[in-house]
Amino acid sequence: MHRPTTTLALVLAAACGTSPPTSPDPESPGIAASLSRGQAPTGGDVYGLFDRHGRRGCERSAGASQFDFWVGRWAITRPSGDPAGVSRITRELNGCAVFEFFTGGMGRSLSRYDRGTNRWTQDYVDNTGFTLRLAGGLDDTGVMRLEDEIRAIPGGPALKSAFTWTPNPDGTVRQVWRFSLDGGATSIINFNGLYANNPGYVDPPPPAPGACQTRPAQRTADGFLGSWQIRTSRGRKVGHATLTLEAASCLIEERFTGPDRFEHRAFVYFDRFVGQWFRMHADNRGGGYRLNGTMAGSAMTLVGNDGDDGRPVRLTWTLDEPDRATQVWEAQGRDGSWRPITTLIWRRTGSHR
Repeated sequence: MHRPTTTLALVLAAACGTSPPTSPDPESPGIAASLSRGQAPTGGDVYGLFDRHGRRGCERSAGASQFDFWVGRWAITRPSGDPAGVSRITRELNGCAVFEFFTGGMGRSLSRYDRGTNRWTQDYVDNTGFTLRLAGGLDDTGVMRLEDEIRAIPGGPALKSAFTWTPNPDGTVRQVWRFSLDGGATSIINFNGLYANNPGYVDPPPPAPGACQTRPAQRTADGFLGSWQIRTSRGRKVGHATLTLEAASCLIEERFTGPDRFEHRAFVYFDRFVGQWFRMHADNRGGGYRLNGTMAGSAMTLVGNDGDDGRPVRLTWTLDEPDRATQVWEAQGRDGSWRPITTLIWRRTGSHR
């Protein structure tokens, strides 16, 4: 994956300054959906508290293996033959997620397969703070097709991207990124790259902190960085989480381990074009979701739909003091009100930097 071309990047940078923060709309389609009584959505189960179905990984899921042709260690070239970087693509979390590590972490993505909808989602963040939230799936010809929703910037362009990944008989993979500034009415090929097996692959050094380091809005969640011990409000040990800055300080990556071999990874990042925070999650039982919202003071409030069944969930994540945070997970009932699922207490065990 690659950032927009220089010309497009200049257009986006100019438009970005006019983008005011917005708030999640609890009445938007999907958020007001009904919730079956007595069932805890897995969106509130990101720490393995409620799942007792014995789900263990996705290795036997045909759908979750659809993107395996992209897994590997690659050298990337443009149609001209010029080098365009290297990439390490891995299948992790017991086969439930695909992670991209482009050129030392200049670009990072998390992709997961949703068994309920038979669709893929992917969140991407690069070292300039450019982000993508894609969805789609494998077509009848074996091509992976993912695209994002239109991001209309007030006073600026309407951004839209469409990607294809095409496996070739010789084992290479062709990735094409079409980028639009008018909501998809017209587009240009922003990137066309051929991925070829790279036997001598070595991870490049990580990128130095860049533009994201100096953008105040993108630094508002830094208090959550570090290592944490997590317990329920009643003191039950849940597990351990570590949050680190990645992609040149443009991405917060959360790694969680808990009892019974439960694990999850989450991407937490700020999209400066829409003025919102996003959290993309995948776990090793096949669960996942995407939430979005805003940061006000020391509290981040995110709303979204459970990835498995579309139920609406809300997370309020508050830094109570430097070494203590609280997560409140809620589900929306039939009457539109929010009902508590669980409250988790985070205690810091390591440095937040």
